[in-house]
Amino acid sequence: MLDLCMIYPTRERPEQAAERLHAWLSRATPESVAVASGAAGRLTRIVVGLDDDDPTRRETLRLLAPIFELAPAMGVRVDVAGGTSLNKIHATNRCVPTRVLCSGHDADPNGDAPWTGDFDVLVVNSDDMAPLAHGWDAAIARDARAMMPDLDGALWYHDGHQDRVMTWPVVGRALYD
Repeated sequence: MLDLCMIYPTRERPEQAAERLHAWLSRATPESVAVASGAAGRLTRIVVGLDDDDPTRRETLRLLAPIFELAPAMGVRVDVAGGTSLNKIHATNRCVPTRVLCSGHDADPNGDAPWTGDFDVLVVNSDDMAPLAHGWDAAIARDARAMMPDLDGALWYHDGHQDRVMTWPVVGRALYD
């Protein structure tokens, strides 16, 4: 079964960040359903990118706390990656490699919790995207198995607005590495 890791950068939109992240999580495939149905994979990890200098950081964490508590029941680990972003691409990329500041709402006092890198497919999201279907993660895993069995590719999905630019990257681990 493929493990999907969602990168979720957000800045200065605490209500929208919480609302959208809750939508992604609630429309993901629960672990028990994925196992019972023989799904190709599912969402297993979310890394929220939240800048240290975001003036709404504290409020965002407060609003995300219920999601952090809900996620383990679905078999999903949620981490928060801190730091200071130069732009959206930087915010996204710094969520992936090595610096995870806390798991859920329990902050690591040293700010250097280990990154385990336990994913097969990376799904790059943000607080301005919303899922269109239940089981979106199992559908991505199915497509990844079919179209990039060695996880050395990327999947392109229409974002509902335009059809020229990949705005919702879904990348296999081998290609990312």
